Amino acid sequence: MFPIEIYRPSFHLVMRTNPDSNYLAITLRVSWKLPASALAVVLCAACAAPQAPTTRRDPCAARLPAALSDSLTHRFPGHRPVRVDDYLKEDVTWFSKENGGERCIGMASADVNGDGSADFALLLIDRAKAGTNPNPSSGRTLFVAARSMPDGSWVIDQLDEFAAERPCRSFVGTLRPGTYRDLFMTGRLAEPFTAEPGQVRQFGAVRPGFVVGRMESTAVAFFFTSGRWVHLWLAD
Repeated sequence: MFPIEIYRPSFHLVMRTNPDSNYLAITLRVSWKLPASALAVVLCAACAAPQAPTTRRDPCAARLPAALSDSLTHRFPGHRPVRVDDYLKEDVTWFSKENGGERCIGMASADVNGDGSADFALLLIDRAKAGTNPNPSSGRTLFVAARSMPDGSWVIDQLDEFAAERPCRSFVGTLRPGTYRDLFMTGRLAEPFTAEPGQVRQFGAVRPGFVVGRMESTAVAFFFTSGRWVHLWLAD
């Protein structure tokens, strides 16, 4: 299990869609910070009982282009894309109500590299612990981003991984262009702190980015710029 650094006071995250766009509107208040080197997110005991798998095609799988699904299977044979039934029914219901009917909490898409095509960010679940497997100690959940190429191929970057746990309350969303500041490198929480590889104090995004974290808890923004990914911990 990854070590956890706890900072005070509290942190609260609220997600809802902007009525004029597909981007998530995110409100954050500080709670704790987990080292982004692993994006270790501690899940509550309620995560022990995800939904039973359904026979209908999963909405998350339906969003992925076939070529991307094949690329993910080839590169990560021990993992599979997140599904709606990995989450508690009540969380999916709440998320869908707040986000215009969207039910796939662990996946998002936006044009992050500016080529005019949709790119994806999603959680990949270890097949050994998928579905209703009661053992939370096996495998890891990966956070990956896939950028579309002109020839129809995909460049897939593993941006982080979660500790041995199901996704349950972990989410993936999009962020609109704008200026973002890292919570733990600016202001009253700036010291003492050592930046991780790829972490920046402030970033002026000219294109959308992705955000990953835990509902009502942590959130980390990722932006693709100059051929690399940078990230920031978010807050008000």
